[in-house]
Order: sequence, then C-alpha cells, then structure tokens
Amino acid sequence: MKKEELALIRKYLNGNTSKDEIISARKILVSNKENNDLKELLKNEWNRTPTRQELLLDIEKEWHWMSKVIKDDVHVSSGRSQTPTWHRMAIAASLTLIVTVGVILLHIYNENDGKIPVNPRPEFIQKVTGKGEKMNVSLPDGSFIKLNSSSKLSILTNYQSGHERIVHLKGEAFFDIAEYEHKPFRVITGRVTTTVFGTSFNVNAPSESEEVEVALVTGKVKVANDKNEITLDVMEKTILLPSTTELSKSSFDLETVTGWRNDILVFDEISFHEIIKRLEQWYGVEFEITGTPPDTDKTYSGRFQHKSLATVLEGLGFSSEFSYEIKDKTVLITF
Repeated sequence: MKKEELALIRKYLNGNTSKDEIISARKILVSNKENNDLKELLKNEWNRTPTRQELLLDIEKEWHWMSKVIKDDVHVSSGRSQTPTWHRMAIAASLTLIVTVGVILLHIYNENDGKIPVNPRPEFIQKVTGKGEKMNVSLPDGSFIKLNSSSKLSILTNYQSGHERIVHLKGEAFFDIAEYEHKPFRVITGRVTTTVFGTSFNVNAPSESEEVEVALVTGKVKVANDKNEITLDVMEKTILLPSTTELSKSSFDLETVTGWRNDILVFDEISFHEIIKRLEQWYGVEFEITGTPPDTDKTYSGRFQHKSLATVLEGLGFSSEFSYEIKDKTVLITF
C-alpha cells in the first residue's frame, strides 16, 4: 500500500477524518483486506488500544455489508444523484473503530473458530515524579530511562512480549534504549510518536496542550504525528507547537537540553516568568511575587550545577533587583 493510504487509515482509526476521508478510508479497507501492510497497521492499533473488547462477528457477512455501504456511497450510476443520501452517510459514519478493526482482525486471527479471544485491558506500571524529584527507571530489555520532575511514565506489564516496545510519557525523560533489530521502541507523547531501535534521546512534553520536543543524542529516531513524519540525525531536534502540525528540524545545545540529568540547571535567554516555572519544578517550591517583575522582553542566561535554591536566587536577585525569603516550600519575592 502507498504511504499516504496507510496514513489515512491511521487517521481514520483515530477518529480524525472528514466525511470524504471516511469514504476513501473504507474503500481502501475493503480493497486491501489481504494487504500485509494494512494487517500490520491494524494489529499495531489493536495492541495499543487500551479498551479492546471481544468481538464475535461473521467475517464474510461484515465484509459484504461494508463493501455494500462503500459501493453505495462512492459509485454513481447514470440517472442517480451524485450526492450520497443522508441515510447512507449516517450508516457510513456509524462504522466505528471497533467494527473496522474487529472485522479485519477477525480475518487476521481466524483461528479459534473465527473469533478473536478475549483480550484483557492492558495493565500498566506507572512511574511518577513530583516537583523537585527525579527517577531512574530500568526496563527488562536493558534500556534505561531517567524521568525528570513532574512527569509520568506508563509501561505495559507485558512490555517485552509483543512485536514492539511501547511506553507513554507525560513530562520529560531521557531515554537510553537497548537495540533490538526487529522490535522497535516507541514513546507516545500526546500527538507525537517517537520510534527507535536503539539510541539515546530526550523527550519533553509537559502536557498534551503544550509543545513536544524530541532531541536526539545518539543513533537515529523517527518522529511522527497525524500529519507528518521526519527522521532526526545526531544533535538534531524537532518541536511540535500546540498551534501547528508541522515538524521541522534544528540543532541544539546538549547541556541546555539534557543537562538536567547531571543536576545542571541551564537558562538560555529565557524570561523571568519561565525561570520561575523552572525553579518551581526543579526545587519543588511555590513562588509568591510582590511588586512588578521584569517584562517578557528581558531574558536571562545562566548555568548552575549542584547549587541550592538560595544560591540561584542570589544571582537572579542581584541582576533583577529583588529580595527573597524562603519559608519551607514557599518563596517570597519582592521587587
């Protein structure tokens, strides 16, 4: 199958298609039901769907019905209107992810009397860090992950049993992944999936509504969303912004992006507001600010390794002319 056809099917399975794209996707499904690439895609989608149910469908009946719906919608004979009726569009729209994937998977997994066996809800091991915390995580395949503060890593309990290794990330982590030639490693972070076989890289995805940054240190990675896919080489990064689907590449400073692993706090021309956010996460504190802080046009740069919060504030207070007081987990700043 063509790359763009597989991309459309993936988009369809995630429920992000228009009415015209739905018709096109279903036509592809029917005409390519024996295609190995399509089978592989649907198996992957099935394995990573967290709420799979047992489906007991008649494969031939379902394919006949599906083909008829698509034929009625996309084929126009002489003397018939070229606009699909609302009824047929409603039928087409009702063909959901579960039916589509279930029908084809019944054809793929036709053992067990033509039924897909019950698949229990996948269970995850979750590793969570709070503000001011970091965590080392070792995976059973020899891979190593360092989790930054305010982050959550979800790992399937049967992590090594499938044909690929998948984790979900919210927050920031550095990955050093063991190489398995035929078992790729995937990090899912909101709208972005990063795929590798064996390499080291940093992923920063504070939340699904904010930007996602992937920075490659060694090896090679593929970064993809619903619209685009790019390959990163060593010392390249990509950033997906909340307002766009475009993926572009640029170089990066290693210490600025990954210095946090070695307790190195780096400010690279960022605003006072951004510094406060970083310090809250780094030291696990909350700030209360009195007076008028510097406007966003003023930026700061600095490097602090193994330094206390008081030491960092001394440097910032001198350049920004504020006083501070640390009371347990609260920091009072006065301009």
